[in-house]
Amino acid sequence: MSFSTEVKNNLARIIPETKEQQISELSGIIRMGGNIRFVGNGLLSFVITIENPAVSRKIIRIIKTNFHTDVQIRVNRNENLRKRFYTLEIPDKNKANDILVKTGILEKEENWFRLTSKISEHILQSEKNTKAYIRGAFIGGGSIADPDKFYHLEFVTGDDEFSEYFKELLNSQNLSANVTKRKNNNVIYIKDSNQISALLSLMGDFENTFLIENIKLTKQIRNKVNRLVNCETANLDRTVSSAAKQIESIEYIEKTVGFSKLPEDLREVAVLRQDNPYASLKELSELSQSPLGRSVINYRLKKIQKFAEKLKEKRK
Repeated sequence: MSFSTEVKNNLARIIPETKEQQISELSGIIRMGGNIRFVGNGLLSFVITIENPAVSRKIIRIIKTNFHTDVQIRVNRNENLRKRFYTLEIPDKNKANDILVKTGILEKEENWFRLTSKISEHILQSEKNTKAYIRGAFIGGGSIADPDKFYHLEFVTGDDEFSEYFKELLNSQNLSANVTKRKNNNVIYIKDSNQISALLSLMGDFENTFLIENIKLTKQIRNKVNRLVNCETANLDRTVSSAAKQIESIEYIEKTVGFSKLPEDLREVAVLRQDNPYASLKELSELSQSPLGRSVINYRLKKIQKFAEKLKEKRK
Protein backbone atom coordinates (compact mmCIF):
# COMPACT_ATOMS: atom_id res chain seq x y z
CA MET A 1 0.00 0.00 0.00
CA SER A 2 1.39 3.41 -0.98
CA PHE A 3 1.73 6.24 1.52
CA SER A 4 -0.86 8.24 -0.49
CA THR A 5 -3.34 5.39 -0.08
CA GLU A 6 -2.72 5.29 3.68
CA VAL A 7 -3.38 9.02 3.94
CA LYS A 8 -6.54 8.83 1.82
CA ASN A 9 -7.81 5.88 3.85
CA ASN A 10 -7.44 7.98 7.01
CA LEU A 11 -9.12 10.99 5.40
CA ALA A 12 -11.96 8.78 4.11
CA ARG A 13 -12.86 7.94 7.70
CA ILE A 14 -13.43 11.61 8.56
CA ILE A 15 -17.07 12.62 8.11
CA PRO A 16 -17.50 16.42 8.49
CA GLU A 17 -19.81 17.53 11.28
CA THR A 18 -22.15 19.80 9.33
CA LYS A 19 -23.90 19.80 5.98
CA GLU A 20 -21.89 22.88 4.92
CA GLN A 21 -18.60 21.14 5.66
CA GLN A 22 -19.70 17.99 3.81
CA ILE A 23 -20.68 20.00 0.73
CA SER A 24 -17.38 21.91 0.96
CA GLU A 25 -15.46 18.62 0.97
CA LEU A 26 -17.54 17.30 -1.93
CA SER A 27 -16.77 20.52 -3.82
CA GLY A 28 -13.01 19.87 -3.43
CA ILE A 29 -13.42 16.25 -4.54
CA ILE A 30 -15.40 17.14 -7.68
CA ARG A 31 -13.13 20.08 -8.52
CA MET A 32 -9.99 17.92 -8.44
CA GLY A 33 -11.31 14.48 -9.31
CA GLY A 34 -14.46 15.12 -11.33
CA ASN A 35 -14.99 15.20 -15.06
CA ILE A 36 -17.77 17.72 -15.85
CA ARG A 37 -19.77 17.29 -19.04
CA PHE A 38 -22.77 18.75 -20.86
CA VAL A 39 -25.82 16.44 -20.89
CA GLY A 40 -28.34 18.53 -22.81
CA ASN A 41 -31.28 20.79 -21.95
CA GLY A 42 -28.86 23.32 -20.48
CA LEU A 43 -27.71 20.88 -17.81
CA LEU A 44 -24.25 19.71 -16.78
CA SER A 45 -23.32 16.51 -14.98
CA PHE A 46 -20.13 15.02 -13.60
CA VAL A 47 -18.31 11.72 -13.26
CA ILE A 48 -15.78 11.00 -10.50
CA THR A 49 -13.19 8.30 -11.04
CA ILE A 50 -11.47 7.11 -7.85
CA GLU A 51 -8.98 4.29 -7.17
CA ASN A 52 -9.66 4.11 -3.44
CA PRO A 53 -12.80 2.12 -2.41
CA ALA A 54 -12.96 3.82 1.01
CA VAL A 55 -13.01 7.23 -0.68
CA SER A 56 -15.73 6.14 -3.12
CA ARG A 57 -17.89 4.99 -0.18
CA LYS A 58 -17.40 8.35 1.53
CA ILE A 59 -18.43 10.27 -1.61
CA ILE A 60 -21.56 8.16 -1.99
CA ARG A 61 -22.46 8.72 1.66
CA ILE A 62 -22.05 12.51 1.40
CA ILE A 63 -24.11 12.72 -1.81
CA LYS A 64 -26.91 10.50 -0.51
CA THR A 65 -27.04 12.28 2.87
CA ASN A 66 -27.14 15.80 1.47
CA PHE A 67 -28.86 15.44 -1.90
CA HIS A 68 -31.04 12.34 -1.40
CA THR A 69 -30.24 10.86 -4.78
CA ASP A 70 -28.87 7.58 -6.07
CA VAL A 71 -25.25 7.21 -7.11
CA GLN A 72 -24.38 4.80 -9.89
CA ILE A 73 -21.04 3.05 -9.40
CA ARG A 74 -19.06 1.09 -11.99
CA VAL A 75 -15.92 -0.91 -11.28
CA ASN A 76 -13.30 -0.96 -14.03
CA ARG A 77 -10.10 -2.96 -14.02
CA ASN A 78 -6.74 -2.06 -15.46
CA GLU A 79 -5.16 -5.45 -16.02
CA ASN A 80 -1.73 -3.98 -16.84
CA LEU A 81 -1.53 -2.00 -13.61
CA ARG A 82 -3.62 -4.55 -11.66
CA LYS A 83 -5.80 -1.76 -10.32
CA ARG A 84 -9.50 -1.16 -9.89
CA PHE A 85 -11.12 2.16 -10.66
CA TYR A 86 -14.47 3.21 -9.25
CA THR A 87 -16.53 5.49 -11.48
CA LEU A 88 -19.33 7.40 -9.72
CA GLU A 89 -22.16 9.09 -11.60
CA ILE A 90 -25.54 10.61 -10.72
CA PRO A 91 -28.30 9.06 -12.92
CA ASP A 92 -30.65 11.99 -12.21
CA LYS A 93 -29.13 14.77 -14.37
CA ASN A 94 -31.16 17.50 -12.64
CA LYS A 95 -29.73 16.37 -9.29
CA ALA A 96 -26.22 16.25 -10.73
CA ASN A 97 -26.61 19.81 -12.01
CA ASP A 98 -27.96 20.86 -8.61
CA ILE A 99 -24.92 19.34 -6.87
CA LEU A 100 -22.59 21.32 -9.12
CA VAL A 101 -24.48 24.51 -8.25
CA LYS A 102 -24.54 23.79 -4.50
CA THR A 103 -20.80 23.00 -4.48
CA GLY A 104 -20.02 26.31 -6.21
CA ILE A 105 -18.67 24.76 -9.40
CA LEU A 106 -21.57 26.10 -11.48
CA GLU A 107 -22.90 29.64 -11.23
CA LYS A 108 -26.47 30.30 -12.27
CA GLU A 109 -27.07 33.34 -14.45
CA GLU A 110 -30.77 33.82 -15.26
CA ASN A 111 -31.79 30.66 -17.16
CA TRP A 112 -28.37 29.21 -17.84
CA PHE A 113 -25.34 27.94 -15.94
CA ARG A 114 -21.70 28.89 -16.19
CA LEU A 115 -18.66 26.95 -15.01
CA THR A 116 -16.44 28.97 -12.69
CA SER A 117 -12.87 28.42 -11.54
CA LYS A 118 -13.39 30.47 -8.38
CA ILE A 119 -13.74 28.84 -4.98
CA SER A 120 -17.18 29.45 -3.45
CA GLU A 121 -17.42 32.29 -0.91
CA HIS A 122 -19.10 30.10 1.71
CA ILE A 123 -15.96 27.92 1.67
CA LEU A 124 -13.57 30.85 1.99
CA GLN A 125 -15.48 32.51 4.83
CA SER A 126 -15.38 29.50 7.20
CA GLU A 127 -12.19 27.93 8.54
CA LYS A 128 -13.84 24.52 8.95
CA ASN A 129 -15.30 24.67 5.43
CA THR A 130 -11.87 25.60 4.06
CA LYS A 131 -10.24 22.63 5.80
CA ALA A 132 -12.95 20.30 4.52
CA TYR A 133 -12.49 21.68 0.98
CA ILE A 134 -8.72 21.12 1.05
CA ARG A 135 -9.25 17.59 2.38
CA GLY A 136 -11.66 16.93 -0.49
CA ALA A 137 -9.21 18.33 -3.03
CA PHE A 138 -6.52 15.96 -1.78
CA ILE A 139 -8.91 13.00 -1.89
CA GLY A 140 -9.93 13.95 -5.44
CA GLY A 141 -6.60 14.81 -6.99
CA GLY A 142 -3.79 14.78 -4.45
CA SER A 143 -0.86 12.53 -3.73
CA ILE A 144 2.04 12.40 -1.30
CA ALA A 145 5.43 10.73 -1.61
CA ASP A 146 6.72 8.24 0.94
CA PRO A 147 8.44 10.53 3.49
CA ASP A 148 11.10 7.86 4.08
CA LYS A 149 12.31 8.63 0.55
CA PHE A 150 11.64 12.34 0.01
CA TYR A 151 9.15 15.09 0.88
CA HIS A 152 6.62 15.99 -1.81
CA LEU A 153 2.86 16.58 -1.68
CA GLU A 154 0.86 17.71 -4.70
CA PHE A 155 -2.59 18.40 -6.15
CA VAL A 156 -3.22 18.00 -9.89
CA THR A 157 -5.79 19.93 -11.93
CA GLY A 158 -6.29 20.73 -15.60
CA ASP A 159 -7.76 24.18 -14.82
CA ASP A 160 -5.07 26.89 -15.09
CA GLU A 161 -7.13 29.57 -13.39
CA PHE A 162 -8.30 27.32 -10.55
CA SER A 163 -4.71 26.19 -9.82
CA GLU A 164 -3.85 29.81 -8.91
CA TYR A 165 -6.96 30.19 -6.74
CA PHE A 166 -6.18 26.94 -4.95
CA LYS A 167 -2.52 27.86 -4.45
CA GLU A 168 -3.63 31.12 -2.80
CA LEU A 169 -6.08 29.19 -0.62
CA LEU A 170 -3.28 26.93 0.62
CA ASN A 171 -0.99 29.89 1.20
CA SER A 172 -3.71 31.59 3.25
CA GLN A 173 -3.20 28.68 5.68
CA ASN A 174 0.44 29.72 6.28
CA LEU A 175 1.76 27.31 3.65
CA SER A 176 4.10 28.04 0.75
CA ALA A 177 2.60 26.20 -2.20
CA ASN A 178 3.85 26.64 -5.76
CA VAL A 179 2.40 25.79 -9.18
CA THR A 180 4.16 24.13 -12.09
CA LYS A 181 3.09 22.62 -15.42
CA ARG A 182 3.27 18.87 -16.09
CA LYS A 183 2.17 18.11 -19.64
CA ASN A 184 -1.40 19.49 -19.84
CA ASN A 185 -1.93 19.62 -16.08
CA ASN A 186 -1.19 22.13 -13.35
CA VAL A 187 0.56 20.77 -10.26
CA ILE A 188 0.21 22.64 -6.98
CA TYR A 189 2.98 21.28 -4.77
CA ILE A 190 4.66 21.56 -1.38
CA LYS A 191 8.14 20.15 -0.68
CA ASP A 192 8.88 21.38 2.83
CA SER A 193 8.52 18.62 5.45
CA ASN A 194 7.20 20.98 8.14
CA GLN A 195 4.53 22.32 5.79
CA ILE A 196 3.53 18.85 4.64
CA SER A 197 3.07 17.88 8.30
CA ALA A 198 1.02 21.05 8.85
CA LEU A 199 -1.17 20.29 5.83
CA LEU A 200 -1.80 16.69 6.93
CA SER A 201 -2.78 18.02 10.36
CA LEU A 202 -5.05 20.62 8.77
CA MET A 203 -6.82 17.88 6.77
CA GLY A 204 -7.23 15.79 9.93
CA ASP A 205 -4.69 12.99 9.37
CA PHE A 206 -2.90 13.25 12.71
CA GLU A 207 -1.58 9.68 12.53
CA ASN A 208 0.59 10.40 9.50
CA THR A 209 1.43 13.88 10.81
CA PHE A 210 3.13 12.18 13.78
CA LEU A 211 4.70 9.60 11.46
CA ILE A 212 6.36 12.32 9.37
CA GLU A 213 7.59 14.09 12.50
CA ASN A 214 9.15 10.82 13.70
CA ILE A 215 10.76 10.23 10.30
CA LYS A 216 12.16 13.77 10.33
CA LEU A 217 13.61 13.21 13.81
CA THR A 218 15.15 9.88 12.75
CA LYS A 219 16.69 11.49 9.67
CA GLN A 220 18.09 14.36 11.75
CA ILE A 221 19.68 11.91 14.21
CA ARG A 222 21.04 9.80 11.33
CA ASN A 223 22.51 12.87 9.63
CA LYS A 224 24.08 14.02 12.89
CA VAL A 225 25.65 10.60 13.44
CA ASN A 226 26.94 10.57 9.85
CA ARG A 227 28.48 14.02 10.31
CA LEU A 228 30.16 12.88 13.52
CA VAL A 229 31.45 9.70 11.87
CA ASN A 230 32.77 11.69 8.90
CA CYS A 231 34.40 14.14 11.25
CA GLU A 232 36.01 11.32 13.26
CA THR A 233 37.14 9.65 10.03
CA ALA A 234 38.70 12.91 8.79
CA ASN A 235 40.44 13.41 12.14
CA LEU A 236 41.71 9.83 12.05
CA ASP A 237 43.00 10.30 8.50
CA ARG A 238 44.86 13.44 9.56
CA THR A 239 46.29 11.65 12.61
CA VAL A 240 47.50 8.68 10.53
CA SER A 241 48.98 10.96 7.86
CA SER A 242 50.83 13.07 10.45
CA ALA A 243 52.04 10.00 12.33
CA ALA A 244 53.39 8.45 9.11
CA LYS A 245 55.47 11.56 8.38
CA GLN A 246 56.71 11.69 11.97
CA ILE A 247 57.75 8.01 11.92
CA GLU A 248 59.51 8.51 8.58
CA SER A 249 61.57 11.33 10.12
CA ILE A 250 62.32 9.31 13.27
CA GLU A 251 63.45 6.27 11.27
CA TYR A 252 65.64 8.45 9.04
CA ILE A 253 67.38 9.92 12.09
CA GLU A 254 67.85 6.47 13.65
CA LYS A 255 69.40 5.02 10.45
CA THR A 256 71.68 7.95 9.70
CA VAL A 257 73.02 9.46 12.93
CA GLY A 258 71.15 7.54 15.65
CA PHE A 259 69.00 8.78 18.50
CA SER A 260 72.08 9.77 20.45
CA LYS A 261 72.28 12.94 18.36
CA LEU A 262 68.80 13.99 19.52
CA PRO A 263 68.38 16.05 22.69
CA GLU A 264 67.02 13.95 25.56
CA ASP A 265 63.54 15.57 25.50
CA LEU A 266 63.16 14.86 21.76
CA ARG A 267 64.57 11.35 22.14
CA GLU A 268 61.84 10.45 24.65
CA VAL A 269 59.08 11.59 22.26
CA ALA A 270 60.74 9.89 19.26
CA VAL A 271 60.77 6.52 21.05
CA LEU A 272 57.21 7.09 22.26
CA ARG A 273 56.01 7.72 18.72
CA GLN A 274 57.97 4.81 17.31
CA ASP A 275 56.45 2.41 19.84
CA ASN A 276 52.91 3.80 19.24
CA PRO A 277 52.68 4.55 15.50
CA TYR A 278 48.86 4.92 15.39
CA ALA A 279 48.31 6.79 18.66
CA SER A 280 46.82 10.28 18.70
CA LEU A 281 48.55 13.19 20.45
CA LYS A 282 46.19 12.75 23.37
CA GLU A 283 47.05 9.06 23.66
CA LEU A 284 50.79 9.82 23.43
CA SER A 285 50.32 12.36 26.21
CA GLU A 286 48.71 9.70 28.41
CA LEU A 287 51.47 7.17 27.58
CA SER A 288 54.42 9.49 28.30
CA GLN A 289 56.42 8.71 31.46
CA SER A 290 56.89 12.35 32.33
CA PRO A 291 53.65 14.40 32.34
CA LEU A 292 53.66 15.90 28.83
CA GLY A 293 50.67 17.77 27.38
CA ARG A 294 49.44 17.34 23.82
CA SER A 295 50.86 20.69 22.76
CA VAL A 296 54.32 19.78 24.15
CA ILE A 297 54.36 16.44 22.33
CA ASN A 298 53.20 18.10 19.12
CA TYR A 299 55.90 20.78 19.44
CA ARG A 300 58.64 18.18 20.01
CA LEU A 301 57.51 16.01 17.10
CA LYS A 302 57.71 19.05 14.82
CA LYS A 303 61.25 19.72 16.08
CA ILE A 304 62.17 16.11 15.31
CA GLN A 305 60.85 16.54 11.75
CA LYS A 306 62.88 19.73 11.31
CA PHE A 307 65.96 17.91 12.66
CA ALA A 308 65.45 15.19 10.03
CA GLU A 309 64.99 17.78 7.27
CA LYS A 310 68.30 19.46 8.20
CA LEU A 311 70.05 16.09 8.11
CA LYS A 312 68.68 15.46 4.64
CA GLU A 313 69.87 18.87 3.46
CA LYS A 314 73.40 18.21 4.76
CA ARG A 315 73.57 14.78 3.10
CA LYS A 316 72.57 15.99 -0.38
